[in-house]
Amino acid sequence: MSRATTSLHTLRSRFRLIYAAAAIISLIMIVGAGLSIYKVTTTYGVLSTIIEPYKFHLLSFNSEVAQLAAYKQAYVSTGNATAKESYDYTSKRLKKRIGTLGTYADTLQDAQLRVSVDELSVELTKLLAASDRLESATAEDQALILSEQLMPAMARCSQLTKDMNTYLFEKHLGGFTLFMDWLDSIKLLALGAFIVLMAGFYYIVHITRNFIRSQILQLELELGELAKGNLPQALPDPKNELSPITHSINTLLEQLRGVKEFSLHVGRGDFESDITVFDNQGDLGNALAGMRQSLKEVSAEDKKRDWVNQGLARFLGIIRDYSGKTEELSYQVLANLIKYVGANQGGIFIVEDEGGQTQLRLEASFAYNRKKYQTKVLQPGQGLVGQAYLERDRIYLKQVPASYVHITSGLGEATPRTLYIQPLMVNEEVMGVLELASFQDFEPHVQDFIQKVSESVASAIGTAQNGRRNQLILEQSQTLAEQLRAQEEELRQNTEELQATQEEMQRRLRELETENAQLRKATQA
Repeated sequence: MSRATTSLHTLRSRFRLIYAAAAIISLIMIVGAGLSIYKVTTTYGVLSTIIEPYKFHLLSFNSEVAQLAAYKQAYVSTGNATAKESYDYTSKRLKKRIGTLGTYADTLQDAQLRVSVDELSVELTKLLAASDRLESATAEDQALILSEQLMPAMARCSQLTKDMNTYLFEKHLGGFTLFMDWLDSIKLLALGAFIVLMAGFYYIVHITRNFIRSQILQLELELGELAKGNLPQALPDPKNELSPITHSINTLLEQLRGVKEFSLHVGRGDFESDITVFDNQGDLGNALAGMRQSLKEVSAEDKKRDWVNQGLARFLGIIRDYSGKTEELSYQVLANLIKYVGANQGGIFIVEDEGGQTQLRLEASFAYNRKKYQTKVLQPGQGLVGQAYLERDRIYLKQVPASYVHITSGLGEATPRTLYIQPLMVNEEVMGVLELASFQDFEPHVQDFIQKVSESVASAIGTAQNGRRNQLILEQSQTLAEQLRAQEEELRQNTEELQATQEEMQRRLRELETENAQLRKATQA
């Protein structure tokens, strides 16, 4: 007996006693709260999904019955086709609402409500029948039908809906009000249980205060070593109330060792290590994570910059090797650019003047590591390529539909996810259009890189076109000079022949003069 009594004064026994009491009280509160929440949820679910919609349909039914009669009278008196259509539409809606009301009544398993719905359906049938008889009735009969059939049917429908609304409140909403009153009383009981629970916890804090003091000295020694910048060994778990504190100190030691490893990795330039310090939370964790992220971003920017510079050097070499050869230059630039930026397919269109009209001709096409032999000519403004030519600005589309590229771009058969179109411009003059398609996004630095390459390509194309134009002018000049020399030789020969002919004519003229002189002498003799 004394052993049992003594055990009640131990800290562990008191903890167990309080925990048991707290568990029982908590269980009662949880069960009560759970049942209350379940009841409230169930009742509210019925209220929101059945009762309120039911009341709405009853109100709408009354309003539409009045509209139905008004539409029928308007149609009978004026013959308005719109009124007839409105009447037919409203009658269908009323029948549909009857079905909906019946479904809700069946869901509630309310036989009386089901009977009321059936009565309302009968009255609606009478109302529709009376409305239909108005069309073929005479003026006197129409007044009689209105007063003795149509209006009474409307009144009965209105009364039935009011009765059903009252019945809904009395049977299905009254219980919910009583339950909410009972729930208010439960709150007082829960408050009392909470006060008892807090008193028990206060008692535990009071009796454990002295025990905690005995453990403080060991913690002070551990923290003193940390204050000196040393990383001591982890504390053993006392398996008592100080276990969380001991665990926190041990966690701090572990995190500080992580800081040490983190610093070593960052110092070596390793920003991808999976070392997480303080779970990247708190002031120190956020600061270290931010520092690593900043250094990582700087490193990433350096890599992007190196990637761009290497790419520019590579493509400047390609442009230099194939300068003056527009077709081969276009293919080499396109094939290497697609591989370098990770695209899947692309094309280069060159601006040409055909018969005084500007057009865009597909100079090179490359897709899926293969050269494509396609013939395609676009007009300015035609498709995205023609649009980019006119707007003189790049076009970047994400989430391209499956058939969009086939319909609107110049690539034809492929169905990529992203589409990037860049005009080839130099000195504000568009020399062509570059079109790339990929299954991945074009990052901003990739777009800027493509633009820089496009400027160099445009300059090379312009130089090549100017060279071809100058060569053509030179060939035309040489041809014209040959023609002039031929014409000059022909003119010289004609002149010589003309001189010979002239000399022959002069000689013949002298001979004729001699003969004439001889004839005159002979005649005189």
